[in-house]
Amino acid sequence: MRQITGCMEDYWATRGLDIPVPSSGQLCERFASLEVDIMLARRLARGEAVSMIVDATGLSFGPASQ
Repeated sequence: MRQITGCMEDYWATRGLDIPVPSSGQLCERFASLEVDIMLARRLARGEAVSMIVDATGLSFGPASQ
């Protein structure tokens, strides 16, 4: 989570944008409260790569791009 936070802070800063990024603690709390559907849990248990996309509309999962 710290890497994601740092990456996004640098990303916005290099573009001259002052966009707040949640702290790694906030991200950990939010991800810990997510309910994982059974299909996703099975794919993770098999070791399949999964893409996670987070945007303003919410969180979605799909097959990892190759």
